[in-house]
Amino acid sequence: MPFILEYGLLDIVESYLQRTMKKMFKLSGKSMVNILVYLFVDTFSGFFMTNKLYKSGKLREVEACMIMLNFSIISFPMSIYISKELDINRFDFIISSIFIAIVMNIILCRIYPLNKKKKSYYIKTGYKETIHKDNKFQKGLDKHLSNKNTKSIFVYMLNNAEESIKIVMELIPNIVIILYIGNAIINTDIIIEILKYIVNPLSQILKIPSINEFNEFCVNLFYNNVIAIDILNKNIEYTTRFLIGIVSLLTCTSLTSNIAYISSTEIKISKIEFIISYLERLFIAMIFYSILHYFYIGYIT
Repeated sequence: MPFILEYGLLDIVESYLQRTMKKMFKLSGKSMVNILVYLFVDTFSGFFMTNKLYKSGKLREVEACMIMLNFSIISFPMSIYISKELDINRFDFIISSIFIAIVMNIILCRIYPLNKKKKSYYIKTGYKETIHKDNKFQKGLDKHLSNKNTKSIFVYMLNNAEESIKIVMELIPNIVIILYIGNAIINTDIIIEILKYIVNPLSQILKIPSINEFNEFCVNLFYNNVIAIDILNKNIEYTTRFLIGIVSLLTCTSLTSNIAYISSTEIKISKIEFIISYLERLFIAMIFYSILHYFYIGYIT
């Protein structure tokens, strides 16, 4: 992690992507490095990096919240796992997920609750965002050298190890409590039936096949996406399995990962905002998948 954060990569990437990321997702250009960690490494490494950037004054509060809620859990290893478990075409699944994810995150960064988050930094530093029109690599490198810290790599590694241990010690009790409560919920039929009614109206409007299985999956998904897939009836229609895969990959909201980790960081996201974000992502994914599906059906017929 120190090699990514402290040796110029963030400033160089920001130099190239600042304008594009701001226009599309209202994020600084350096955020792309953090997003790639989520995509190609794992969720908790991404969480750690987001929190690290926020606490060091390099990400605004609104940017940290956007990354945590909009880009966490999205990963290629998870997409491979989902496509295999649900027996769906991997190429079609990944292409559809990328398209829907881009459109979804363009929308979500502009609506509540993310549009109400503060644009301030956690601490005040001399760090400033910059947009370079030319000589981007050199200017990004010059920016890094002008703000370079004299600490050695070993000091950074020790600081990261200390912070990681602290987070884990706070994280374990949160996960245990959430697992206990969540397990009680997903094994209580009455609670599941009540929660399914939240998703049911839109499912009926979009005429989703195997509607009962899909609604139950959405409830279990809020708890944990792997468990939700494991207990799913895999004999349902292909189109529903495909939608379930997209929803599972793109909701980016899970009690046993996001909320457990967020509660141990300095990033301020309330439980209500967390639930609203989950429902927004779920409904947008359902709507856009249905639009793509019906256009495809109309095209081939």
